[in-house]
Amino acid sequence: MKNTGLLIAGILSLIGGFFAWLNPFAATLTVDLLAGWFFVFSGLFLLYSAFSAFNGQARGNATLIGVIYLLLGYFLIAHPLQGIASLTVLCGVMLLFAGIFRLAAAFKLLQGNARWVVGISGALSLLLALLIFSNFSAAAAVTLGIFLAIELISNGISLLFWSSPEKGKP
Repeated sequence: MKNTGLLIAGILSLIGGFFAWLNPFAATLTVDLLAGWFFVFSGLFLLYSAFSAFNGQARGNATLIGVIYLLLGYFLIAHPLQGIASLTVLCGVMLLFAGIFRLAAAFKLLQGNARWVVGISGALSLLLALLIFSNFSAAAAVTLGIFLAIELISNGISLLFWSSPEKGKP
């Protein structure tokens, strides 16, 4: 079976998703720490690139962004609870704006079935934002972990189907 890698990745993703679903706070903390380390390493690589690949204004811009990434990464790693709250606010704001823009697009730009699908998607985004901000203290502790669990489970299922020798057959 030449799709063994996809099958294994799908199974691992499902297992990770179910563990994240069972303990969303631990998954939320994991998201915070992973994001922190991502920013630290991105900042380090950007600073390296700033002095090895850029000149003048580009070097200054890359250096500034690299330092900001390093500071953001440090904040998320050193202060994970505040990082979780900050990332949850960011998710809530993104959902709020996504919902507003989708609803506007649905009612001003689209017609037919697309209008309803995009409109429902926008309404769901607004509902999720409302759920986050209506009980923020509880939401901050688990929102990112639940999002991670849903993503891992969805990814696992799609990888399992993708790895199937029957893929694409009616």
